[in-house]
Amino acid sequence: MKWAHFFLPAVFLCAGAAHAEGFPNRPIRLIVPVAAGGSADLLGRLIGQQLSNLYKQPVIVENRTGASGHIGADYVAKSPADGYTLLVGIPPVQASYSIYPKLSYDPDKQLDTLSIIGSFPSVLIVHPSLPVNDVRDFIKLAKTSPGVINFGSAGPGSATHLGSTWA
Repeated sequence: MKWAHFFLPAVFLCAGAAHAEGFPNRPIRLIVPVAAGGSADLLGRLIGQQLSNLYKQPVIVENRTGASGHIGADYVAKSPADGYTLLVGIPPVQASYSIYPKLSYDPDKQLDTLSIIGSFPSVLIVHPSLPVNDVRDFIKLAKTSPGVINFGSAGPGSATHLGSTWA
């Protein structure tokens, strides 16, 4: 998997594709595996509204948070593979599952990517007192000063966490 994929936090995943005639004929559940209010939640709600308009069926957006998105992803992975339960994918689900060796589901086998529905840039901000002019200088400084530079992230497996380990 390329590193660029770690920064595509809103990949649409589902537990199988629906092939039944007349799909959908009942409400669709769109699982957002993060707390309400963030970019993935907003994107999920916008997509839910568009899917509802397209299919003329309600799309229920549900936040199932915890474990860096894996609680929601696990729920979708274990749902029937009928296309009625979808997941807004986030970096921990697509990329960092390899750092969670004891997941109760296999994202590679139980989730299918349908479409990339958005991406969000990452920004590196440093204090002006640091003697760096670009990212290359910053990485060099961080590598030559172990334990001196700290960073903040959204948690284990998040895009900001993965991005910092990538450097």
